[in-house]
Amino acid sequence: MPHSVESQISPEAEEAKQTFLSYRQAIINEDYDTAYDMLTPEQKRRVGNFDRYVNNQSDLLNGVVTDVY
Repeated sequence: MPHSVESQISPEAEEAKQTFLSYRQAIINEDYDTAYDMLTPEQKRRVGNFDRYVNNQSDLLNGVVTDVY
């Protein structure tokens, strides 16, 4: 009987998947505090301060993209 792909995922990959899904859900829920807190220090340096991050997320949700990091 073939193994499902799901059963072949390493614990690290599963953790990364869950982190991504949590981040995505925070964005969908417009819970930008949670989403921003999930970023690494390097990611925060790239996206800028919290206010800039929120403005960029709002633009993405509205289909406006002006910069890609």
